Amino acid sequence: MNFVKNTTFLITIFITSLLCNCALSQELPPIQNFEPSLYGADNQNWQVSQGDDGIIYFANNKGLLQYNGAQWSLRPSPNETILRSVAAIGDRVYTGAHMDFGFWEEDRDGILQYTSLSSLLSHSMIEGEQIWKIISYKDKVLLQSLNGIYVYNPKDDSITYIAVATKNAIFRLFEIDGNLLFQEQGKGLFIIENGQARSYDTRDVFKNKTFIGLYLRESYWLGVTQKNGIFKITPTEVTAWAYPAASYIKDMTLYRSIELSDQSLVIGTVASGLIKLSKDGTLDYQVTQNKGLGNNTVLAIYEDQSKNIWVGLDNGIACINTTSPVLNYYDEQGRLGTTYVSTIHNNALYLGTNQGLFYRDLDSKDFKLVPGTEEQVWDLKVIQNILFCGHNNGTYIVEKGIAKQIAKPQGTWTIRTIPENPNLLLQGNYDGLYVLEKSANGWELRNKIKGFDISSRYFEFISPTVILVNNEYKGVYRVEMDSTFKQVSSYDLNPSVNKGEHSSLSKFDNTIYYANKNGIYKYNDITNTFSREDKISAIYDNKFVSGKLINDESNKMWAFTDEDVVYFSKDPLDTELSINKIYIPQRDRNAAQGFENITSISSNDFLLGTSHGYLIFSPYNDKEKYSVHINRIENNPIEGTPHVVSLFEDSNFSFKENNISFNYHVAQYDKFKQTSYQYRLLGFYDEWSEWTTSNRQEFANVSPGSYTFEVRAKVGDNVSENVATYNFTIDRPWYTSYLAIILYSILAILVFLAFQQHNKRRYKRKQDQALERTKRDMDLKALAVEKENIELRNQNLRDDISARNRELATSTLAMVNKSKTLKSIKEKLSKLEPTPELKAIIKDIDKNISTNEDWAFFEKAFNHADKDFFKKVKEIHPELTANDLKLCVYLRLNLSSKEIAPLLNISHRSVEIKRYRLRKKINLDRSIQLNDYFIKM
Repeated sequence: MNFVKNTTFLITIFITSLLCNCALSQELPPIQNFEPSLYGADNQNWQVSQGDDGIIYFANNKGLLQYNGAQWSLRPSPNETILRSVAAIGDRVYTGAHMDFGFWEEDRDGILQYTSLSSLLSHSMIEGEQIWKIISYKDKVLLQSLNGIYVYNPKDDSITYIAVATKNAIFRLFEIDGNLLFQEQGKGLFIIENGQARSYDTRDVFKNKTFIGLYLRESYWLGVTQKNGIFKITPTEVTAWAYPAASYIKDMTLYRSIELSDQSLVIGTVASGLIKLSKDGTLDYQVTQNKGLGNNTVLAIYEDQSKNIWVGLDNGIACINTTSPVLNYYDEQGRLGTTYVSTIHNNALYLGTNQGLFYRDLDSKDFKLVPGTEEQVWDLKVIQNILFCGHNNGTYIVEKGIAKQIAKPQGTWTIRTIPENPNLLLQGNYDGLYVLEKSANGWELRNKIKGFDISSRYFEFISPTVILVNNEYKGVYRVEMDSTFKQVSSYDLNPSVNKGEHSSLSKFDNTIYYANKNGIYKYNDITNTFSREDKISAIYDNKFVSGKLINDESNKMWAFTDEDVVYFSKDPLDTELSINKIYIPQRDRNAAQGFENITSISSNDFLLGTSHGYLIFSPYNDKEKYSVHINRIENNPIEGTPHVVSLFEDSNFSFKENNISFNYHVAQYDKFKQTSYQYRLLGFYDEWSEWTTSNRQEFANVSPGSYTFEVRAKVGDNVSENVATYNFTIDRPWYTSYLAIILYSILAILVFLAFQQHNKRRYKRKQDQALERTKRDMDLKALAVEKENIELRNQNLRDDISARNRELATSTLAMVNKSKTLKSIKEKLSKLEPTPELKAIIKDIDKNISTNEDWAFFEKAFNHADKDFFKKVKEIHPELTANDLKLCVYLRLNLSSKEIAPLLNISHRSVEIKRYRLRKKINLDRSIQLNDYFIKM
């Protein structure tokens, strides 16, 4: 039975080992790939160089490609042929193409302009000739084709030519130990001396093998060949170099090689990517398309000033940051899966992933699967020098690649030592809390703590029997356990924080912190509340991806944002935590959100789990010095075409050219160093802007005036040593120019004087108007007085008329009374016996009843009172007689027929007849009263 068990176990181990062959993945420096669609040129790049200002240049099929760390730009090939070579030498960039070579220089606007040198040749280039390599040698520039070498002297613009006898025979030009050498196929190695080529070494290896690199070592040369490996060459013998990686690369076709500043070799192959060998020939790493290189065919290799390796590919460009503090272990075969947790134990590195528990010795690169740990690993803890593994299937103890299950409840999230109880461990599981106990037989499951069945992925101790438990779908619970850790006494949900997806708990510096998308909260045990820490919560502003907090053994608490890995540390001079950011964005670490993990693997190295393996990084202070440069200024006028502005002199712009944009850069190319910028426009505002990763700033509608644009940069936390500046002036429009202001001033004075004159005239006019009004008022007053006098006179006349009318009425009444009296006396006398005396009396009475004297008196009085009446009546009715006129007068006086009869000494009936006749004479309508007619006349 035991034999069967042992056999089964051995078979399991054997099968597992077969399934878990040695992984070929390596810890590689960061690789940045630039595709043609990004840099805007063709796919092939034949040579790389760097200028003194840090700008990288590429000989591309389409022309000269340049990259300053922020922007790509392409200058088309002058003769529309492929650029095969490039070399930045001083202020010039030399390039070689098909049937042409020359140099580029920046014009006043910072744009590269080309000058051809082939026109200086005393003879034509060989048909189809191309320049494949350019190097600087002393004060000359050497340009190598397959047919010869052109030597250009910049001092006098002279060109000499070194030819070879065999066409298309020169494959490479080498500079070694101050000598210029080239290999001519079938003839050997030649040296250039005094402007001439002479044979230098005719041994068979130089006749028959194609060398792509020659490098000086202490007492020998290393010669890298295209298809025959690497040779060790001394003056007396040529032997194959016995280096550790010889068998690894022996069957590869090599195309390019360079020696780095540390004497390591970098070799580019035709189909096997890039290989880096240490100085002694040990394989440091191989980078292929499967490991992050954009293409497996390497056409060019270059080491820049910061020791980055630039790779010109058959399809794109790559930059390898060899000095980066970040190394990437990329599981190209997909065996490991997503790393959830890691630790180092007994000189071995363990990775817990979604596919099991893997380990390797620290001096090995081979990860192996711990048998029986397939599926998710959630936690790895070293407690009392024992490695505990929290697994989807329970809890394991791991030793020397063997896992022993000690607890079977599914889903062990995390394991912690219970304070003051070294022989008890508390673990959080899918269904609550469990206790592990150390006995004579080792660690084993003791019991489940009853009364709390909520998934407990994160918990922290407040006291030995009180914990906080976070469940991202429910919230944070305060859980009290009894002293035996068998029963939960009570638990309640903390109302001071909200539940949150990807939230977590972590204890740091004896303080419990909780993090979710709303920020980071600090727990107060006395009040049992969380309060938001605004300073450290600011790391999540618009950058939240996970609230995972991790407290490691190096006294750091880690957090993660969309752009950075952040660690908090205790500041001895401040009560608040200090914040430190490491630029490793989520797109590069590609960790499962909510399952981010960091482990300290040395005093200053940390392992960060990713979805394809892990990153190893080292937080450090960047000591490199950086400079910021303004590389393009563009003016965008309101009307007209945008144009580039000179970089090297101050500018004056018209008022219509007041839209200005600036492009700037820092020539740094590390994938995990973020460059940000601050700017200000002195004369407009003196405060620096917020830091931004944008390398372009535009100012629109800038007011007339003088300005200084300033920009500075920051790489990580390292501020640039300079501030780039540019001065410019926006001219005033003509209508606000100084001449215009003088004219405006003169015009204003003239207007003022005219206004004064106008005011004087207006004042005089107002005075005249006032005098006129005064005169008119006086005239009106005089008229009023005169009117008053006239009215008074009229009143007097009216009074006089009234008096005369009264006189006339009195006279008329007296006449009427007189006639009545005389008539009455006459009537009485007529009844007496007539006697002569009586008759004489009656006759006298008749005379006095109506006499002409009385009428004359009356007529005079009436004419005086109403002098125009008789005139009007006679004009209107000339046919009226004197008696008619008398009747008309009495009618105007509104006398009745009865009153008129005595006056005319006739009867009442006779008066009526007279009235009737008068009406007919004047032809008066019957509807009009006769009295009214004459009264109104």
